[in-house]
Amino acid sequence: MNSASPPFLGEIYSVSRTRYLRINSFYIEVCLLSTSKNGIILVRAMNPKESRTRVMIVSPNLLGGGPNGVADFITGITPHLRSEGAFVRLVAPAKKIFSLPESTDAHYTLGQTVALSHDGTRHQAAVTTNNKRAKNLLLHLRPDLVVFHQPLEGNLAHALMSAAPKREDGRRLPALIGHFHANAENLDPKTRIALEIGKYIRRPRLGRFGVPYGMTPGVIGTVMGELNGRIAVSNATARFWEGIYEQEQKYEVIYNGIDTEELTPEGPKIEAWDDGKKTILFAGRHDPRKGIEYLLEAYGLLRLGRNDIKLKITGEGQETEALKKMVQARGLQDVEFLGNLPRTELVKAYRTADVFVSPATGGEGSGRTNPEALACGTPVVGSDIDGFREIIGSDATGGRGFASTTIPKDPHDLASKIGIMLNLPELERERLSREAVSYVRSNFSWPSIARQTINYYNQVLIEHGRPNLEDWPQRNRKEKSSGVLARSGVLFRRFI
Repeated sequence: MNSASPPFLGEIYSVSRTRYLRINSFYIEVCLLSTSKNGIILVRAMNPKESRTRVMIVSPNLLGGGPNGVADFITGITPHLRSEGAFVRLVAPAKKIFSLPESTDAHYTLGQTVALSHDGTRHQAAVTTNNKRAKNLLLHLRPDLVVFHQPLEGNLAHALMSAAPKREDGRRLPALIGHFHANAENLDPKTRIALEIGKYIRRPRLGRFGVPYGMTPGVIGTVMGELNGRIAVSNATARFWEGIYEQEQKYEVIYNGIDTEELTPEGPKIEAWDDGKKTILFAGRHDPRKGIEYLLEAYGLLRLGRNDIKLKITGEGQETEALKKMVQARGLQDVEFLGNLPRTELVKAYRTADVFVSPATGGEGSGRTNPEALACGTPVVGSDIDGFREIIGSDATGGRGFASTTIPKDPHDLASKIGIMLNLPELERERLSREAVSYVRSNFSWPSIARQTINYYNQVLIEHGRPNLEDWPQRNRKEKSSGVLARSGVLFRRFI
């Protein structure tokens, strides 16, 4: 062996008497054997399967149950986390307690969904009362870290945190990370009251033989207090949660990712829309905070001076019927409600549209549909609200050219901005389209977002200390024989 400097393999970290070798963003636990004369470190690695970071990702919403920003994020990032070396298992609620496993994209289910309505939106969130199943799930998977998306939505986070074993220092065995998507400039009174009440709900701590001793920190106190790391999808989201619950620990801002290989300007379009009229497109749930009524008003104003435009509205929701009645009452022509489009058709719609519009009134973490449309080269008009402003800029500060912002709830300003985008000269539109695609690929591609995410996971894991597999308690014989994980068949292995 020559005396030249050995190749750089990675950095050695020492945490709680355990050493980790980092190669790029992948950590391998090693045992230091010796150092040779020429400086090469000799190590013995763990079993390859055990050396992978074991990540349990918990969704409060159905996975594969229709369009949902949080669920789409989880299913989108998972294959890229695996590409970064992580061993990932997904946990989500079932729609019905006895629904078939094909109804979810999760590896395991916990609890079932209930309808929630708050801050201008209506959706499904997870609730469970089966703490034994939560415990068995943790003991079965033995994760290094657990990531809770929207941890205060439903009670899955609280159930799993409470079931997680504790170390000698009182901290939970796996590292716990909260991934926050929601944001609201002004909470509605009902939601704010619920959050305030939730801070003070307590129950007695029970010791041996059921003897009470003191009070628990409560549902919200447990969830927010137990977290070892926090991710927010935008600076606006981070500020929102910092204002709701003051914590010393800062939020790591990592934007939502999109599939830039799927979302491209090149590819099939919707040929039926090529009728000589320019297309205005909206995509999203039909909730009050999405501001679709203001888009219809703006479209009506545009139609007063031109008849070369049409409006396509995808998605469904609690406002759908009211919006259809509004179109009929105002006699708006060339407005079509498309319902929930299959993913391939939605991508075609992005490519075909002449302008994409997001007229939301608030409550957006970052707005996934805006960069999706930009990735297809389609200019965007969006509300000048916190969550959008970080992604598409603001006209008040110069904007980004390929996107324009409008005053929320102002149909006249919205109509003006849409008209400007529709009237762009062809050469100018092509230039802005190229800039939009380049911008999105540089900032929001899944590989980039996944790399940032796994780096933060590993940072939190190193600070917390990675649990050894043997540190996890073994399920006793009674639990193994009665728990659904011990039964054969996909149905019982999923529904824990």
